[in-house]
Amino acid sequence: TLGPDRETIYYLTGGPIYVEGKRLKGKDSTGKGEAKGDENLHLVTWHIPTGRYRDHGAIFYQDGSHPTYVNSIAVVRDGRVFTLARVPRADGTFRTELISFRP
Repeated sequence: TLGPDRETIYYLTGGPIYVEGKRLKGKDSTGKGEAKGDENLHLVTWHIPTGRYRDHGAIFYQDGSHPTYVNSIAVVRDGRVFTLARVPRADGTFRTELISFRP
């Protein structure tokens, strides 16, 4: 999505998860559009006038877990990013919620 400065593109994408320095292996094959395995969520930006690409790093909840099944993105004037994501519940189930963060 185009950011509030009208010059920066914001994009949410998956990134590999590493445990003890080793990348977690996913499935060998998947359905169309499906991730091969668990991924960290990353915010990346592209500043159009300068061509600067920036990976802002993995995004985590306060408990250290990461958002999953993320879709949609909106960026407001103050730079806060909003998206829909699955959020874990205490009983092990999930719910979809609107989450936000600052890069």
